[in-house]
Amino acid sequence: MPIAYGSTRPATSKNLFLLWTHEYVDCLILSATNRIHRPQLWASGTLISGILRLYGNHHRSPTIAKMTFGKFNRLFQPNRTTCDWLSRDSAQVDQYVADPLCGFECTTGLWHDFIQGMLGIDPSKWRKDLPVHLFSGSDDPVGELGKGITRHAQNIRKTGVLKTSLRLFEGGRHEMLNETNSGDVREYVLSLLAPGNRPDA
Repeated sequence: MPIAYGSTRPATSKNLFLLWTHEYVDCLILSATNRIHRPQLWASGTLISGILRLYGNHHRSPTIAKMTFGKFNRLFQPNRTTCDWLSRDSAQVDQYVADPLCGFECTTGLWHDFIQGMLGIDPSKWRKDLPVHLFSGSDDPVGELGKGITRHAQNIRKTGVLKTSLRLFEGGRHEMLNETNSGDVREYVLSLLAPGNRPDA
């Protein structure tokens, strides 16, 4: 059974991936994603395009950093680290901060491509019988503290993709598989793959 799973930016990639491959996927699971807020995306895209024209694709913009990850982290003041928004599990956050392959500022080119990818997502073109399962922490700033991802699930259903479910884990932040209740989250994800939930069962 082909399954597509994505979290946050990979979740956005999976949303876009479905535009071309939805007929080959039996189940889509999205974690820590958000609604497609087009006015906000257009405004952000305009700013990012301006910065890109001035400084190029490889520029790392402090302005964009403050608008994104910095904004997310300010919701959890007083801050212990710059990445408190990721998880309530301080050990997981410390591992992330210490990892040289994590936590770096993204380039302007990456942000530009990310915005364009978000604007390209159109659930109305997805297969109507596709099971879509979204889950997130209720305190994930990417999903607007549960409000944005709830809107995303509702909007997917409105397109006729009716096998759409949403699970919010109370108090969870962004990285639900690295949260203090990660065991419960993993059990939930595995339950989505149980025979009763499979389209070929």
